[in-house]
Amino acid sequence: MKALFGGGGERRSQVYDPSVRILSDEIFWAMLDRERALADRAERCFALLVFDTSPRFKGDERALVIAKAIQSRLRLSDAVGWLDKNRIGALLANAGADDARKIAENICSKVGKKADWPACDVYAYPMSAHSVQKDFIRDHGASGDPAAKETRVGMATLEGVHELLAPAVPAWKRALDVAVAGSALIILAPLFLMLAAYIKLVSPGPVFYKQLRMGRACRIFSCLKFRTMHVNADTKVHVQHMSHLIECNNAPMTKLEMKEDARLIPFARIIRAAGLDELPQLINVLRGEMSVVGPRPCIPYEFEQFSTWHRRRFDTLPGLTGLWQVRGKNRTSFTQMMRYDIRYASSLSPARDAGILLQTPAAVLSQVLMIREGSEAAQ
Repeated sequence: MKALFGGGGERRSQVYDPSVRILSDEIFWAMLDRERALADRAERCFALLVFDTSPRFKGDERALVIAKAIQSRLRLSDAVGWLDKNRIGALLANAGADDARKIAENICSKVGKKADWPACDVYAYPMSAHSVQKDFIRDHGASGDPAAKETRVGMATLEGVHELLAPAVPAWKRALDVAVAGSALIILAPLFLMLAAYIKLVSPGPVFYKQLRMGRACRIFSCLKFRTMHVNADTKVHVQHMSHLIECNNAPMTKLEMKEDARLIPFARIIRAAGLDELPQLINVLRGEMSVVGPRPCIPYEFEQFSTWHRRRFDTLPGLTGLWQVRGKNRTSFTQMMRYDIRYASSLSPARDAGILLQTPAAVLSQVLMIREGSEAAQ
């Protein structure tokens, strides 16, 4: 046992001691991923300070000065390492935003005069999702605090935090999206025209409907759809329905169009069950806001009710179809949907995307048949 745990006053600092060692980017990112997983599951928090080492000094002098300042302030439970060739990160376990900000300013003060302070971004995780839609409408910047700009220490936004933590979109996925969406828009152009003409014929108002949705890294974008509801239809019904599904984790994710809904235009239930109303999202795919395959893009008010671990689904682009959509969709619960989405986001591959695309037609047909059977039963 003594050999296992160390004896004679020996410490295991040769493995890692923040006062003497800066971790490589590979090890530091692994530690950051693990800390995020612990925060997701154990409802704990952490902060990441990111220092820019590139300007003002020649060679490695700048990085050395900043590294020493960071190391002098960290605890044994913290970690310091490279994020890339110009940025050093300080991982602060169980630290909130306010404490992290004070520590960042203290570290900067050890570098030298205020004019020589490095630029530092403070990333707090998890960050509150409250009023995320209002933040989007205000079009806030990285830091709206004048004092933060003066001290070169800025608080990252919710989007900034998740952008740093989310993996980059693979090149193969973007290439597949452009190829599939571009081809589909050309092939389906006659169908677009027919749907647009039908909507204009049966219901006055615009053909398209724009709705704010949450995308990769918790970024909000305008999602395009064919309008299938009457203009100025009350959306409170949907808000209440989704809130109920989220609160009742084991309830099936039954969509409102499975039932008669006076807000819908004629034949809208079939249009929505077949996914035809979502075809304009091919434009979102070309813009890079969505992917052909990915989790369902949620609405901001839904996001505000999510648990921390649910946010893993935002590590990838939302999609027109996805793993949840072809694995039961309306027969699964909210928690099961989240697990499918996170499983997909954590293991992207061309083969999986191809498999989901091949299974989508059968899943859509199943949805249409369910609507038809429901209508016949109602009669």
